[in-house]
Amino acid sequence: MSTPFPNGPDPRPTRRTIVGAAAWAAPAIALTTASPAHATSTPGVIAFVDPEDLIGSGHTAQLAVRFTPAPGERPPASVSVGYGTPGIVDGPTAVATGGATLIALPVTGLDRNGSTTITVSAPGYLPATTTLTVTYNDGLFFMARNSPFGVASSSNTLTPTTSHGLRTVSADGTITDTWTGRWQYASTSASNTFTPAGTLFGGGIGAPKAITGSIDWRLDVHTTASPNLRWKEQSGFAFSGMPIGGTFQSGRSSSVGGLILMRVVPAVRGTRSNTANPGGSAFFSWTFPRFPKYRAMWLIEY
Repeated sequence: MSTPFPNGPDPRPTRRTIVGAAAWAAPAIALTTASPAHATSTPGVIAFVDPEDLIGSGHTAQLAVRFTPAPGERPPASVSVGYGTPGIVDGPTAVATGGATLIALPVTGLDRNGSTTITVSAPGYLPATTTLTVTYNDGLFFMARNSPFGVASSSNTLTPTTSHGLRTVSADGTITDTWTGRWQYASTSASNTFTPAGTLFGGGIGAPKAITGSIDWRLDVHTTASPNLRWKEQSGFAFSGMPIGGTFQSGRSSSVGGLILMRVVPAVRGTRSNTANPGGSAFFSWTFPRFPKYRAMWLIEY
C-alpha cells in the first residue's frame, strides 16, 4: 500500500512537539520581562557629612545629611529619624527635605551624660547612622594650653604648669579650667608676646581624645590699670595694634587629624609698666558655643 510520504515519516509537527517547544520558550519570555525591574533595584545612599561626635548639653548640633539618589531617581521627600537611646538628645523623628540633596538635622543635647546612635532612613535608600555623645557635667572635653610666652624668662610664670588648667565644676554643671600667672618680662620687643591659645580635646584630662567636626570659639579680654598691652599688628584684624582691654577675637577651627587648634593674634607690650603706667591684670576668657557650660580662663598679672 502506498503512503503519502514514501521517503520517511510524516514531517508535520505533532501536538507533543508544539507543546514541548512552548514549554522551552516560556522561560526566555519571563527573563526578558524581569530585566527592567532588576535594573532599577540599586538603592540610593544617605550619608552624614562631617558629623559632630561630642556636644555639650544645651547645644543644638546641625548634622548635615546628604542624599545620593539612584540613577534617574529623585531625593526623598522626607526622611525618618531614629534615636538608639532616649533622653540623650531632643530632635525630630521626621524631616521634610524639600527635594534637596543636603539637609540639616537639628538635635539638642539634654542635661544628661550619655551617647546615642542617630539613624536617618527613607524608602529606596540605604540608611545612615552616626553616634553622638552629650556631656553635661562629666567633663569629657578640655582645652590644653600652648606655651604662651614668646620669650622664655624666669619673670614669666604660669600655674598650673601642666597643659590643663585648674578645674572647677559648679552646681549647674558649668566647668571652668583656669590658669594664673605673671607676664613680667618688661621688654617692648615684638618678640615679647603672650598668646593664650591651645587645643581642644574630647575625653577626660587623663585620657584625651580627638574631636570631629568644627568648633566656633570666642576669646574675650578685660584688663585693669593702664592699657600697656596691645594686640600685635596684623592685617585684617579688627583690633590690630589696639589695647587689648574690652576687645575679643573669634573664629572657627576644624578638626585636622583629630586636633582642633585655636589660633589667635598675640598680645605685646605697647609700653613698659611704671609709676605713670602701672601694671595690672588681664583676663582672657575662652567660650565655645558647642560646649555652652565650659570656660577656659587665663588670669595674668602684667
